[in-house]
Amino acid sequence: MYDQAVALVLKTRRPSISLVQRHLRIGYNRAARLIEQMERAGLVSAMQANGNREVLVPAGKGRADGRGAAPRAGFSSPRSCDGAGGAGGPVEVYREGPRYCPRDRAPGARVLAEAEALAHARTLLPDGFCGPDRRVDGCDADAELVHDTWRVYVHQYKLREARHDWQGLDHTYVILDRVGNCIANIPGTPEGGGR
Repeated sequence: MYDQAVALVLKTRRPSISLVQRHLRIGYNRAARLIEQMERAGLVSAMQANGNREVLVPAGKGRADGRGAAPRAGFSSPRSCDGAGGAGGPVEVYREGPRYCPRDRAPGARVLAEAEALAHARTLLPDGFCGPDRRVDGCDADAELVHDTWRVYVHQYKLREARHDWQGLDHTYVILDRVGNCIANIPGTPEGGGR
């Protein structure tokens, strides 16, 4: 249900409780919890003074198809990357540890530029995530600095007719603080993954 709500919000760019309630045919309280989970995951903003929220994921990014991923080696469920249990919100699996989610930069270090945030996030992806191999030709990545955190969205692509086709491929979110310490490394929902 959460994946369906995320897909709806990312598609419509409207993080509205009533929209989720109507489209998923669920109660108001359940829809409100789903929106609050998206806020904890960093997908939507907190409610603003006017009662609205904004989608924090770059437009045109994100895919949620209702299929989850089971925990694998180097992953946990649900926890934040710094080991603080219970902060996982709706995310079923996080990539953890110094390989996937290091916190080794001094808080007072220089703020990363966008290109540096993109490059650093790519180093935190699993080996071979961006190919090239028979399934994946590369990765597209977008970063934005929101509320002093870099939110980096990376999506695999396959070249089809000289365009980047994301259909059926995986994505991931890497959330870094302004100097590059990992806050969360969240794998996407792989095609065909089971809950």
